[in-house]
Amino acid sequence: MSPSKWKSFLVRYSEDLIKAKKLPVRTPSVARKSGWMGYRPASERAIAAAEARLGVKLPPSLRNFYRVTNGWRAIGFSIYGIRSVEKVAWLNVADPVMHRIASEAEEPIPDEPAHMRDFHFEQGTRVKRSLMISSDGDAAVLLLDPETRDPSDEWAGGIWAAWLPGMEWCATSFAGLIRHERKRFLQLRDNKPIDYGLTPAQAKKKLGAANRQDQMLGVMALQGTNDPRNAEDLLSTYLDESAEGVVREMAIEAACTLKSRQAYEQAIRDLPQSVAASEAGETIDEGGDGVRPYALFGAILAYGEDPASVFAQWLDAPSERLRRFTLASLGHCRRSALAREILIDRLRHPDPTERETAAYALTQFMDKKTVPALTEALSDEVAKVRSMALQGLLHLNATAAVPAIEALARTEEDAHVREKIAFVLPALKSPLSRSQR
Repeated sequence: MSPSKWKSFLVRYSEDLIKAKKLPVRTPSVARKSGWMGYRPASERAIAAAEARLGVKLPPSLRNFYRVTNGWRAIGFSIYGIRSVEKVAWLNVADPVMHRIASEAEEPIPDEPAHMRDFHFEQGTRVKRSLMISSDGDAAVLLLDPETRDPSDEWAGGIWAAWLPGMEWCATSFAGLIRHERKRFLQLRDNKPIDYGLTPAQAKKKLGAANRQDQMLGVMALQGTNDPRNAEDLLSTYLDESAEGVVREMAIEAACTLKSRQAYEQAIRDLPQSVAASEAGETIDEGGDGVRPYALFGAILAYGEDPASVFAQWLDAPSERLRRFTLASLGHCRRSALAREILIDRLRHPDPTERETAAYALTQFMDKKTVPALTEALSDEVAKVRSMALQGLLHLNATAAVPAIEALARTEEDAHVREKIAFVLPALKSPLSRSQR
């Protein structure tokens, strides 16, 4: 994508993001007046310096992106920014923990099936050698694979996220990756169904298929019909304990998306048992095949009714895991005054774990009314709470918190929090942030 096409694309993307109202971007009108999008363009010297540091020439669409804007703020609900050319880095430098996970995924296991070789390559080797181009996100990052290139010397791109079943290599270039993220963002923002090319009868038939891939396709296709009459078949799939856990998870969320009250109430009934199964090591994450708690929380949220009062009943449950899942999920109850009140109250809880979870939830909540509480949390004795508060203030473009952050910078001793301040403070003091006041 040429610089001129990037400018046109980013103007359109900014307008899309602004309609979501919660994502801080530079408005197209301000951008047109100043002549630049997002941030000032990177100089050719800066791009060349980055290439010398990385030991490789950046792909054309990424180079042209930096010629238009040296980084970007939110590009959706999961990716909170694109790194500047000075900060783009190989995975082992940018995220050593994720690099270690990829290294472990790369290692073969004795007597494993032949198809696992593909898994080790796609989820291990390719991830391990990748360039990280995104900054902080909702447990999600964007990567480019320098050794998978097309004839134009573009690098393949993909997204890794905690809420995806694995690394999703979904584009042949950086430009294609950003287009993919825009499409995903618009579908989420507008709740648009996806056409999977199946009639409802064909989709229902796939629910009874022998392999998981067909079953998952059937679930997604029925959800894509946007027809509540199909929710009964999805709920039946969820209740079928012989089905794989991931299929059941998708089915209950799809049924709730189609506004099945029965599915919604079923998810509420089953959630405490799901947490208990998780603690016993019986869910997918722990090696079993049971439905994971976060999938049921997702189903409850997908129904579309404010679940804050439902979640409130579990805030003081005996299970610490249930309490933490509940508190974290309140962060997704946007537009809920009750959820906001609960989270702000828990941000002052005597238990540090409660405060940390509440701070994390508030980074997802995206409500300007939480700025005073997040600013107050900058003085919390727990470093993770201070770090999460900084992240939340950045998401909210809370320029009013700059003096408090500057004061924190003068006394902060924790290395991770100092690093976060070094990222957040310049962003909030930039022309981009001031244009949003």
